[in-house]
Amino acid sequence: TNRDISVASVAFETDYVPHHGEELELTVLPGNATVKPLRALVRVTGCTEIEPGRRYAVVGAIGKVID
Repeated sequence: TNRDISVASVAFETDYVPHHGEELELTVLPGNATVKPLRALVRVTGCTEIEPGRRYAVVGAIGKVID
């Protein structure tokens, strides 16, 4: 679940627990079919447990947008 996105960073929720500094490939699906999904490489800068053992809030720096 996307929580926030800007030019340089992104915040989202997941059930996956990433490590600080880990690089993830993130895909953000648009609300309508006329817009392409955003695919980017994101380096994890923070992770907070929001639902014990089930849900995590992740913050990361967008390193590269994938075409």
